[in-house]
Amino acid sequence: MNAHKQTGLSLIEVMVAVVISSILILGVTDLFNSSFMSGRSNSELAQIQENGRLAMELIGADARLAGLQTCTTNNWTANAVKDAVALGSNQKSITLQYVDPKNCGNVSAAIKTITYTFANDSLTKTESGSTAQPLLDNIDGSFTLLPNNSSPETANALLVTIKIKSTQANFSARDFSSTYEFKNRLIARD
Repeated sequence: MNAHKQTGLSLIEVMVAVVISSILILGVTDLFNSSFMSGRSNSELAQIQENGRLAMELIGADARLAGLQTCTTNNWTANAVKDAVALGSNQKSITLQYVDPKNCGNVSAAIKTITYTFANDSLTKTESGSTAQPLLDNIDGSFTLLPNNSSPETANALLVTIKIKSTQANFSARDFSSTYEFKNRLIARD
């Protein structure tokens, strides 16, 4: 009897090893792909939330200043801010006015007029008659004066509602809303 010792792997053993290795590689690739897609989704969500926060912070800062009268010299008696808040007819724009305390000596430079406008899926800010500056894209929103959609003369707060759309097709839009009290309105009406 001639006993031959097997020194290598048989074809079947190699095939089984290749199949097991392929399954493991596919599993690791799928895990990597899932992790990558999850990271992309988290980044997109973080970007949307940051854009929403930024829009609310910018609008809120100016809304809180609406009607602010910081200058009390004789020049200001006749030049007080009279229309601190003006809402666009379609509720897509709002104009806010206040007095910049850094420019009390120059009446025309001290009155700041800020207009925020939602148009063509973007938010723009126009400051004191300058060219509109784009702030955010893929955004829509509206402004509502409170209480109960009141007139600019009687409103004491501003409700800002925005919807930010994702650049990715599989993401739904996110809604944000905030209410800002006009803290300086009583001073502006005196």
